[in-house]
Amino acid sequence: MLKSKRIGIIGGIGPEASATFYFELIKALQKNFTITSTGDYPKIILNNIAVPDLIGYSISEKDIKPILNGLKELDRFNPDFNVIVCNSAYSFYDYLNTNTKSELLNLSHIVEKYFTSKKIENIGVIGTEITLSSVYKFACNENLTISKEQQHIINKLITNFNKGKYQASDKIKLQIIINDLLNKGAKFVLLACTEIGLIGKGIKKTIDPMQILIDEIILKLKG
Repeated sequence: MLKSKRIGIIGGIGPEASATFYFELIKALQKNFTITSTGDYPKIILNNIAVPDLIGYSISEKDIKPILNGLKELDRFNPDFNVIVCNSAYSFYDYLNTNTKSELLNLSHIVEKYFTSKKIENIGVIGTEITLSSVYKFACNENLTISKEQQHIINKLITNFNKGKYQASDKIKLQIIINDLLNKGAKFVLLACTEIGLIGKGIKKTIDPMQILIDEIILKLKG
């Protein structure tokens, strides 16, 4: 039964994205299962941890240690599986999954499986440097990349969003970068950062990995 399931979520990277993920997961549960009362939901443990912005290439296991500790805290609840609401954190998937007891869903594999099943090719990817170089390396095309100047803009959008300094003009800046990738030949653009996914919500020809992750959670719960 659904209510016997336990889902662990590592959030806080950043907090608004984690809250949105939780809300969208609840909506997906309502859509896919018969919910007659609040007693029908699975147990969901959201562990909102404090971690600096995971931006740049020089991120080490030391920087990821708070996430590892957060996953170990979730282990105490014996979840059926855990997820992390952060694309960059999955750069250290093997390290995190090996050093914790509960299953950690592999976002990279899930997204790759999605692209294969939908026969999606020619993908532009927007995210942090470490995410592009590791998590979605399979999707990155050297002809469909953003410039260093555009990457700087993306990094600034992420950090400002997490500071609560989002402006309407930020979506315009992101739209310009997305349009550039589409003009280069991208059929879709993967918004490979939770904050970028929130800023770009509703922009056409974009794909949010967090929605793909939610769909995978629903599939696992259905068994």
